[in-house]
Amino acid sequence: YRYYVYTWITCFQFLTNRIQITIYLIVFNVILFMMLWSLIMSIVTPTARVPIQYFTDKETDEKIKAVTPFKEDRYLPDTSTKEQVQNQSDILNNFAENKGLRFVEVDNYNRLRYCYQCSLIKPDRCHHCSSCGFCVVKYDHHCPWINKCVSFNNYKYFMLYLIYSCILLAWFVIFNLLLIISISFVLLKKKKK
Repeated sequence: YRYYVYTWITCFQFLTNRIQITIYLIVFNVILFMMLWSLIMSIVTPTARVPIQYFTDKETDEKIKAVTPFKEDRYLPDTSTKEQVQNQSDILNNFAENKGLRFVEVDNYNRLRYCYQCSLIKPDRCHHCSSCGFCVVKYDHHCPWINKCVSFNNYKYFMLYLIYSCILLAWFVIFNLLLIISISFVLLKKKKK
């Protein structure tokens, strides 16, 4: 509806200069196209999942879960004793060394970060999304507008969508202010006559 109002009612009924109408329509349609393109790309680009080498085998998963406190259907690694923390660190470090994995991020207890739902050692900047049900690389947030996580793969498109949306909003504000000013001048001229 806003497209119809802008193009047909506002541009063609209020504006009289053909060059001005052409410029306004080109600018508006280019910004709108770029906004819609970036939105579609952020939706269709797959969420960045954790590579297979970070997933633990069944034996390692059972070992780490055996030395982690469990309460009310959840593993609670932050409530571990010093001995449990050391055991968890040893298990995770051994697995990472055997796989040749390198990490920068560790948790508050200097352990490698482990996801108990996905059974994997979390790579740097990886987090588990409770909405999607899996770990996401370079997780930013789960966006309900695109119904997926904003992550490593679609972060650029999502940011472009936000930028083009702001530009389009600014275009509407500036255009409407100019329109109000020009209509006000026309009304003032008619009133003086």
